[in-house]
Amino acid sequence: ISAENFATLEKSIDRISKFIYDLLRLARLEMFEGDFKKEPVNLSHMLKDLMDEFNIVAKEKNIIIISDISPGIIILGDKSKLEELVTNLVSNAVKYISNERKIFINLRKINNTIKLDIKDTGMGISEKDLPNIFNRFYRVKENNHIDAKGTGLGLAICKKIVERHGGAIGVGSALGKGTIFTITFRAQPTH
Repeated sequence: ISAENFATLEKSIDRISKFIYDLLRLARLEMFEGDFKKEPVNLSHMLKDLMDEFNIVAKEKNIIIISDISPGIIILGDKSKLEELVTNLVSNAVKYISNERKIFINLRKINNTIKLDIKDTGMGISEKDLPNIFNRFYRVKENNHIDAKGTGLGLAICKKIVERHGGAIGVGSALGKGTIFTITFRAQPTH
């Protein structure tokens, strides 16, 4: 087997492994998990810690991340799953970035609602694709972006993580202008 064929085979195996891994993660999220953690998670601290990692990747790709994170926002949940949620959404923003090359991450509490927005200045999603993007295996067909590789499961996983935390996720987008994902959680009553 030639080096070129071996490299192609290795890429195919990596892609299949990622697909199976994502499929198993989604299946586990969809099944009832008795061990699904419900611990106090300081979202503000978690996001600030993740920002350090995101900024390293962003700098390499000439992207600016602008954050506005209100302090002391705490929810009950699974920290590792919440980190996965945010990382998936920011990774997508990086993958599809264009225009001004900026990503905005905002976290705030409004009355009894915690609101997390992840907004990019990317290529956007067409109106006809928006209703389907959280469906498993759905991939936007006309994206010609060179880095746009994936399993079509990332946003389905994000949606399931949000739902397991009693929240909701929505999306707004315009082609050529960017996309915003808005996640809302119920704030825990403070005693």
